[in-house]
Amino acid sequence: MKPANIDKPPVHVSHSDLTRFQDDSAYKSECPACDQGVLAVCREPGTLRLLRADRCFGCGQRVVYTDRAINGETLYP
Repeated sequence: MKPANIDKPPVHVSHSDLTRFQDDSAYKSECPACDQGVLAVCREPGTLRLLRADRCFGCGQRVVYTDRAINGETLYP
C-alpha cells in the first residue's frame, strides 16, 4: 500500500517547534502531517552532515527544516 502523503509537496517546518518522538532524542520528532509517523533527521552519507530535507517513516510526507541548526549541528541544503 502506498503511504498517504508520499506524493504531496514538502511542508516547511521548524524542527524546534516539533514534538520530540522520545524525551531522550534531540533529533527524532513526531510527524506534523500524521499521528503515527516519525521524522528522524536525515544525514548525508559519508560526511554525516544533517540535511534539511526529511521524510516521515509513517505517511511519507516530505518536510524541509527551516532551522539553521539542530542540536548545535548546522543543516545543509
